[in-house]
Amino acid sequence: MAILFDTDLDYATSVYQGVQEHFGGATGWPVLPLASGHDAALAALFVSGSLQGIIGPFVSDKWIGDHGFDRIPLVNIANLSDIRTVDAVVPDDREAGRMVARAFLESGLRHFGFVGVSGVFHSRLRHEGFDEVLRAAGAVVSCAPPAGAPRAVAMWRPWLEALPRPAGVYGATDYHARLVLAVCREMGRQVPDEVAVIGTGNALMQGLFAGMTLSSVELPGRLVGREAARQLQARIEKAYRGPPVRLWIPPVRVLHRESSACCLGADPVVARASTYIRSRLAEPLKVGQVAKGIGVSRRLLELRFRTILRRSPYREILRLRMEQAAHLLSNTSMKVLEVGMACGFPEAHHFSAAYRRWHGVPPGANRVKS
Repeated sequence: MAILFDTDLDYATSVYQGVQEHFGGATGWPVLPLASGHDAALAALFVSGSLQGIIGPFVSDKWIGDHGFDRIPLVNIANLSDIRTVDAVVPDDREAGRMVARAFLESGLRHFGFVGVSGVFHSRLRHEGFDEVLRAAGAVVSCAPPAGAPRAVAMWRPWLEALPRPAGVYGATDYHARLVLAVCREMGRQVPDEVAVIGTGNALMQGLFAGMTLSSVELPGRLVGREAARQLQARIEKAYRGPPVRLWIPPVRVLHRESSACCLGADPVVARASTYIRSRLAEPLKVGQVAKGIGVSRRLLELRFRTILRRSPYREILRLRMEQAAHLLSNTSMKVLEVGMACGFPEAHHFSAAYRRWHGVPPGANRVKS
């Protein structure tokens, strides 16, 4: 088997880990990683008959056909285009956009922008999900004109000037979110107070170059890898002979960092409470305990949370627990009971019911399967 790496090394590495976990544990089949752009090496392996199957971020149906790769089992793992001729196990990019929109709305923001990638399918899907939630809330999304790094400052300056503040801007990729931060810096716009920015992909390199820690949607790389490997094995062993399947894997969570810190509230009481809650998610935490733990009254805590975050402290405790649960289910092999206990639910049925109410699916829909 070969797995193709694209330029998003962090996501590709997590997918590779998932593929290795499945094939190493279930079959012992060797997996060969190939870097982006090594079409010649891939073609040589294919011609030699050494490849039994390929997992990768394929460019298009035409690309697959032109290279003749459609004669062996393939699983696509990225929405670069609307591929229909082979199996696909891909992130639910519409849901990524929905998650960011909900995060912005919950923070009290009412003005929104989107920075996308022209002609790329995942960018369109992320924009659709973002726009869907915000339009339902009566908001309008302003889209930046397409521009690469050399022209971004010149082309996005008028767009950002016209965007009412405070605003939430969603980047279809972390690279584009980083460019938004660069334009804001050039214009003297304060991030996140005037412009809160969230990207997609949780790419370490983009965060390093951003000048501040970059908020981002964490994509489910390991789970995509495991499910892609599972589907590829079914094709190779002819356990599945049906038409191409497309499996959408939900993103893990929105990771709030400096570029969207306003979504967590700049109020010191809210900030201290959030830190206190995050450090005690496995405990049977009560709102009164949080207030006592940070040295304020329960009434003041309730007031600050409703004023800053537009939700109660109890709702925030539940949100953080459900965020942590989704992360553990998608990125570890912990049993559902163990995940529930790690998130403050000692009873498995209480955890499953709470998870279903919050996410709309049972815990098993998001967990890493063994």
